[in-house]
Amino acid sequence: MQDPGGSVCVLSGLDMRLLQFLVPDATALAGVLEAPRLGPPGTAVVCEAGGHLAEELALLFGTEDGRGEGMGSMFEVPSLQGSPVGTSQPPQWRSRAEVLVQRGQKTMSVAESWSRVMTLLRQHAPADHADLPGPATEQMLAAAEERMGISLPGDLRTWLLQNNLDLPDEDVDDEVACCGFDGFPDEGSFFLGIRAMEKLYANRSMPGGFDPPDQPDNPFWRNEWIPFLSDQDGWMGKFIDVRDGRVGRWFVGAITVTGEYESLAQYFDSVAEMLTKIADGSYPVCGVTEGRLVWS
Repeated sequence: MQDPGGSVCVLSGLDMRLLQFLVPDATALAGVLEAPRLGPPGTAVVCEAGGHLAEELALLFGTEDGRGEGMGSMFEVPSLQGSPVGTSQPPQWRSRAEVLVQRGQKTMSVAESWSRVMTLLRQHAPADHADLPGPATEQMLAAAEERMGISLPGDLRTWLLQNNLDLPDEDVDDEVACCGFDGFPDEGSFFLGIRAMEKLYANRSMPGGFDPPDQPDNPFWRNEWIPFLSDQDGWMGKFIDVRDGRVGRWFVGAITVTGEYESLAQYFDSVAEMLTKIADGSYPVCGVTEGRLVWS
């Protein structure tokens, strides 16, 4: 798992599957993954295609940037001073953004990250790219904000002013909760334009500010969350928190995850990495046929 240079330790999909077979859950695994086994302090650890266990590890280690497919989950091995992960005094694992900043590596803005996504989509799935509409206008966003009763966070506004991914009026199905361009960024869900965001936000918002009303500290939904990706039923998707710009996800019947990504830019980075893997044939569940992403 350790690379020859000693600076990066990669937990591959096979590594994670083997570890998952050997231990019951992420908490138990945390006791197994002591820093000396991963590398010296300062080693960057990347979970690749690790499934839900990689995601749980990222959350357990406090990185708050895990993802179901394990893409982009990165944390840095701290100086444990003899105290392994999982003890009563666990170390402070640093997030991907903190690691990059500390190492002098620039993190991209949301505009740069989305432009990278669009460039990769245009290169490798040009038919899908050609379907996507252009930007929203400031007037459209201001009108939506007034109706929603909330200000859009800066990253979300910047993204919508690059591409507003609402379907054309003639393609909108009023019988479903959400409409969008199917198959991007993944099978079964799609990005929302401002019109679809507003509709889903109205369905999710609660008079008291959170749902259920008796769980203010751990709600299924808060009015400060604005959805930007969903399935057509609105049962699952991702949102941006207007308070801090972090990205979370919801799934009806499950606990809502906050801070899945530190920013919209970081989430778009993960989409770009996925498209890169699809292009080079290393993403088994998706390929490209006649210029379109095809999921299996």
